[in-house]
Amino acid sequence: MPHAARSLSRGANAGANTNGSQFFITCNPTPHLDNKHVVFGEVVRGKSVVRAVENTETSSGDVPVEPCVIADCGQFSPEDPSLSQPTAADGDVYEDYPEDQDPVEGQDVSQHPPVALKIAREVREVGNRLFKEGQYEAALHKYQSAFSFLSLFSRSVLSPPRHAMYCPDAPSPGRIPATLSPPSGHLLRARWG
Repeated sequence: MPHAARSLSRGANAGANTNGSQFFITCNPTPHLDNKHVVFGEVVRGKSVVRAVENTETSSGDVPVEPCVIADCGQFSPEDPSLSQPTAADGDVYEDYPEDQDPVEGQDVSQHPPVALKIAREVREVGNRLFKEGQYEAALHKYQSAFSFLSLFSRSVLSPPRHAMYCPDAPSPGRIPATLSPPSGHLLRARWG
């Protein structure tokens, strides 16, 4: 199986015919591993856990500063309800990163900016509720997740991301140079336009 997808689990080995019980999960496509490691599974839910391990602080030798421990494991049957669409206690049913998100309403989030914006709004609302409840760390996590989806939306809709512009209709004589982000630029044009 080609190693073109994210979140595939693979058997680790030390060369030909040396498969053991160790495995690894990569977070990016790894075509250089084709014909070297056997793909035996895929992370279908909880990809944010894989990202948390990926982003764990490490010391020299790429050793985690805090241990990453798999406390329990098992195998789901295809009928297991946990494999159906997730229902989170806090109301956020989306992955933390757009690139990990399964299609929503049949659409790939990275190819449909309005879907990314919808997700960003929903996750932000969960963050707002958590903030009002005093759960600041959980709220921050939701805001960061919402921002990752919003960034996907803004990259595709607002271009260029930063630009120099002149305001020919500014109240003072001449033109005023300004470097603005697109949302500010829209506000500025609306004010003087």
